[in-house]
Amino acid sequence: MKFLIKELNDTKKIANSLAKVLSGNDILTLQGDLGAGKTTFVRALAEGLGIDPDTVSSPTFTIMQIYESNSGPSLCHFDAYRLKGSESFLHEGFNEYFSDGMVVCIEWPEIIEDALEALDADRLIIKITAERAMALDFSAEKINVQIDNVHRDFEILANGKRAQEILDKWQELDSFPRELEV
Repeated sequence: MKFLIKELNDTKKIANSLAKVLSGNDILTLQGDLGAGKTTFVRALAEGLGIDPDTVSSPTFTIMQIYESNSGPSLCHFDAYRLKGSESFLHEGFNEYFSDGMVVCIEWPEIIEDALEALDADRLIIKITAERAMALDFSAEKINVQIDNVHRDFEILANGKRAQEILDKWQELDSFPRELEV
């Protein structure tokens, strides 16, 4: 399933709608370059789960952050960027959060892919690709570089039975963002 995202509100539509079919112990992995929009997606997903999106930030330095919800499952947000690999993820016991009744989002999952495979982690895989345009302005004193995001591509794949059930239920919702699908 693929989506074309042209503005921030499109990301919110996708994440808010997807949140409606998520429940505790569902796992989402988010792949993409720095600045692709992984944390922005998690922030919008949190809003859909009834969590104040302004409290959500990238857990790059803390590795994990938990956000409580009053109206749905809480959210466990990992950023595996600073981990040394699957062994450190498992050694710290982070996998225990997979069965703690929270929705789990993992940024940079490729760093812990061996652990996810070993745990047979049923998950949605979200791949975000940002297309950017760069403009250079040369003047006598300096060079100005402006980088603008033109659009983002979201590809969402099911890895496991529960993940496929989520995608199937999501497509049945009236709020499913059909207008963004490509």
